[in-house]
Amino acid sequence: MCMLVQINSKKMGGLIQSQPLLGWMFFISALSLAGIPPLSGFVGKLKIVEGGFSAGHMTFSILVLLSSLLVLYSIMKIFMSAFWGEEQDMRRRKPSIKGMVYPGVLLVVLSLSIGLGTEFIAPYINQAAEMLSTPKKYIQAVLKE
Repeated sequence: MCMLVQINSKKMGGLIQSQPLLGWMFFISALSLAGIPPLSGFVGKLKIVEGGFSAGHMTFSILVLLSSLLVLYSIMKIFMSAFWGEEQDMRRRKPSIKGMVYPGVLLVVLSLSIGLGTEFIAPYINQAAEMLSTPKKYIQAVLKE
């Protein structure tokens, strides 16, 4: 979206026509941020909610889920207005496709890879969670006591 003179997403519209790849990358990244499976944001939110429920912190887990819904709502609202909304008459600069698309593609590929390849990184995540839940082991490992 940096290629536009307009920075107010409510006044943008129709970007999906001129920048479809950028639009769909924004959409997939937004779903990852909200924690929608099979994207990488889902794994982290799932572990947080599972941990909250197993530790008896139901209120915390419900707040995490509600915040995910609010994030999903707000990002979808931005996506719908900026990319699918009524096209506005705006001055546009020539987009730097390399500068916008390559980082977005990398983000989407990493998000999908982490989301779909969770079983490969789960042992490392569990080991890190165990270290955080038992600080004594972490202190011994770091200080070599």
